[in-house]
Amino acid sequence: MYSMDRQFGFVNDYVYKHRGKTLKWFPSDTRDKFLANDKDRLVELGWLGTPIEYKISRYGFRHNDEPEKQGGVMWVGSSDVFGVGNHYIDNYTYIAHHKTYPDLPYYNLGCAGFGIETYYRVIRFNIERLKPSILVLTKTWEHSRTEKWNGKSYEHQFLANSNQIYFDKTPTSLRYLKNMDAIRYLCHRYGVEFIYKGATIKYLEHPYNSNKYRTARDLHHKGKEWHAIVGNEYTHETDRVD
Repeated sequence: MYSMDRQFGFVNDYVYKHRGKTLKWFPSDTRDKFLANDKDRLVELGWLGTPIEYKISRYGFRHNDEPEKQGGVMWVGSSDVFGVGNHYIDNYTYIAHHKTYPDLPYYNLGCAGFGIETYYRVIRFNIERLKPSILVLTKTWEHSRTEKWNGKSYEHQFLANSNQIYFDKTPTSLRYLKNMDAIRYLCHRYGVEFIYKGATIKYLEHPYNSNKYRTARDLHHKGKEWHAIVGNEYTHETDRVD
């Protein structure tokens, strides 16, 4: 039987198994996809011969937790928060953090590929441990991402639009709002300032979401230029949850 921290505190079984390790590849930035990608485009972007390190903390996240200080900023979101296909210091949350909160510890709790239930789960387990001063949450895909519990393998797994699974907007919108309310309650309970970055901000809209900026090593996620724009435009203001 696995412990409660594996069930709730880790994004999924993959990061649990690789906690405390430094990886050369990470879903969906895999070696097989790299070898299959357009080599001319990879050369143009400078990705040939340029390795990426995914340093996974002992708690399964992409941030340096040695030593782990409390009172920092907890950044929660999906692949772009995690920084899939990009160097650690090129991530927009890293840039925004060191521009806006230079004196506070940086916690990257990016949940690559997952959605709002996963956000609640990892926040619920890690907020008391980290005791952040601020939580910055970015909007996820509310109508095409959810998670399920696999009782056989004893792990959380995600369902997403990559599996051609879409959900009716009425119940999924309500599910999203319920989880958002729960996250805001956790922030209230632990005295954490809550900052929400939703669909109204530039980095989730045109032109920042266009293929022009899909220059990460996997040629799918946004690359260094996009992250620099978003990181430098970040402001300490919250959007309305809607």
